[in-house]
Formats: sequence, structure tokens, C-alpha cells
Amino acid sequence: MKLKIRILLIFLAIIYISFWAYEELRHENIFEGILFLIAMIGAILNLTAMLANKGKMPVLDKNGNYEEQLKTDYCHCPINEKSRLTFLADIFEIKGIIMVSIGDILISIPLIFFLIILAYYWIIYLLF
Repeated sequence: MKLKIRILLIFLAIIYISFWAYEELRHENIFEGILFLIAMIGAILNLTAMLANKGKMPVLDKNGNYEEQLKTDYCHCPINEKSRLTFLADIFEIKGIIMVSIGDILISIPLIFFLIILAYYWIIYLLF
């Protein structure tokens, strides 16, 4: 049951982002629209990897750092010979702290831009 709800929520998020991107592009906010499209592509890549692996995101665990976490995690599983679309899985390690996928990176790009823009407007508001 948890799997169906999680996949449904990801699917609804993709639909929401696509409508938002369409509205931004329609109102000539090309930059924002492109950022939303990038986030949507990242979400679709993550959903594709999860659907191909029975609702779980495969994680590359080279050194065994995540073995204990993966035993109790119902969202992730270790990459093995049965894993499909492993190039979309969590295969990039960031400083030994977290594993991310190509989809995660694409989702984070617009978030970083929006945080920079928000900080810029916040500084301008405080100064003037």
C-alpha cells in the first residue's frame, strides 16, 4: 500500500510541475519555465528507476556504508544483478554522506537557482 501511495504522489508532483512549467512558458517567463521542465525531467527519471525496480530506488553501496540503513528502508534497495536501469539509480556519492541519482541532480538545479534568486531579492529588500 505504501508503494502505491508513494508512486501516486510522485506522479501527481510531476503533473503539477508540468502545469506550472507550461504556465511559466505561456506567460513568457522562459527561464522559470525551463527550470521547471528540468525538475520535471529529474522527477520522471527517478520515477522510471523506481518503477523498473518494484517501487524501490537502487543504491550503489561500494564500501558497505549504507548496508544497515538499506535493511530497514522501504524506499531503497542495494544494486544487485536483478536491478534494472542502474544508470538512473543512486550511483553518485557526495563526500561519503549521501548517494544521489541523475534525477536528484536535475531536481536540485532549479532549487539552487530559486534559492539564489530568493537570497538576491531578500538582500535587495533589506538594503533598500
